Amino acid sequence: MSFSKLAFLPLGSAVAFLASCHGFVVESPDEERRDWHENRADVLERYGELPEEKAMAVAIEPDGYYTWAHGNGYRTTEGAIERAMDSCEGFRAEREIRAPCEIYMINDERQH
Repeated sequence: MSFSKLAFLPLGSAVAFLASCHGFVVESPDEERRDWHENRADVLERYGELPEEKAMAVAIEPDGYYTWAHGNGYRTTEGAIERAMDSCEGFRAEREIRAPCEIYMINDERQH
């Protein structure tokens, strides 16, 4: 896809495309309240398809409302972790989630 075609994409798709061009992909926030316990398997499946080096950060409220982000395709695990945490913090602020972002996965190993 060329950058000139981005003007015709929905904003979320354009953001996802640009993010993937820079070696990382992050979840775009939306208005829907989602429950971590209901969606965890889907999130982990999407994350599992990403190339290493990768990391996933999540912020989960006690009621299950959550956000997540990941960094992937970095030369080092540290780069992936930094991108995942930075992106998660941005989504957490947008969604007004009080729970902190924590690293949940590094490559294919669960941390949390």
